[in-house]
Amino acid sequence: LRYCVATPLVDDGHTTGVLAAYSDTPLAAEVAHQLALVAPQLAAALARAAAGVPLRQAKAHLSRPSLRVASSR
Repeated sequence: LRYCVATPLVDDGHTTGVLAAYSDTPLAAEVAHQLALVAPQLAAALARAAAGVPLRQAKAHLSRPSLRVASSR
């Protein structure tokens, strides 16, 4: 993959992760805009999930064939 666009996931002033999209062709500016729009809601959801669910269990629930979740602490 040659192209990437990423935006930080920030909840209550704390960075909870990074949301990134990768492609083998150039990504349109609209992709970056859409990531920025969903980032705050995703950050809040991940922060709530992380508060009560072990990371390994949370990853198992989020992973789907068309969606890959990568995380580290």
